[in-house]
Amino acid sequence: PNCAWRSTSPAPAVSHGTAFGNRLRAQIQKEDSILYPMAAAHVPESRMTAMDGEFEAFDRDGVGADLLSGMRTLADDLTALYR
Repeated sequence: PNCAWRSTSPAPAVSHGTAFGNRLRAQIQKEDSILYPMAAAHVPESRMTAMDGEFEAFDRDGVGADLLSGMRTLADDLTALYR
């Protein structure tokens, strides 16, 4: 793979990846159980709908195809390297 993250052992990448995954799961749980219900209770439906459109536009226009492609390539390279 064309990847700058090379190591003789995958252990550090696996360890950091596992820690990141655990932290990400905890954040998603917090969003799902606390933050989103709070927003749904306090933000008018019309504003929620408008924000959905704004987020979709950002995903489409703000991030950029080149950055998304590069992130996918990096993910593929890391997966192949540490599989």
